[in-house]
Amino acid sequence: MDGIKQTGFWGLLLIASSFLADCTTLKKGYETVRDTFSRKLDVDVHPPNLSHPETSDALSTERLLLMVEQPHPGDIDRCLERIHNLTEVVNNDRALLAAKEAFTLEVLEDIFVYHWCFYQKMRTLDRDLTSFSVSYEEKGARFFESMKTLWLLAQALDEVAVNKRYFSYLRERYVQISRDIFGRPVDIVAPPLDERFYTK
Repeated sequence: MDGIKQTGFWGLLLIASSFLADCTTLKKGYETVRDTFSRKLDVDVHPPNLSHPETSDALSTERLLLMVEQPHPGDIDRCLERIHNLTEVVNNDRALLAAKEAFTLEVLEDIFVYHWCFYQKMRTLDRDLTSFSVSYEEKGARFFESMKTLWLLAQALDEVAVNKRYFSYLRERYVQISRDIFGRPVDIVAPPLDERFYTK
């Protein structure tokens, strides 16, 4: 269960296998980020309000964001700006993995903000994809760019939280949106993204 197979326009989604891959910890001649902050995990990653949607869909995500107190809007804006700056120069899988590695330590410093940044970004995409004022072509472009951002957030959050909850959520949403919004079912066929470049 490690990738996707698509044709035509969807072949342009270079990150597709990233969302569906069961990625491993990135290693290449240096300590993993997890080793760097392992002593801090119990203190830093489990604040009381890290709630998640009950199910991986737009309605549950919207409900969560309406019911749980959110960080200050300025903090979310700074998160989105930072993640945008990292992903706008990414044009291949290797660069995306490098950006993820650099970003993880930032998430460690304020996982509360980045947690809500992740779900708010997903809600924005959900709203864009169901808007009558956004063209089909523009929806495809926003889907592609938003998934780069969300993949980076999910991987960094899971690395810090030592689980794959964000990644699993994103993978389900990717498959769901591809099918329901764009009419493009996905088949899981490719090897994990990390394993194409690095060995354990």
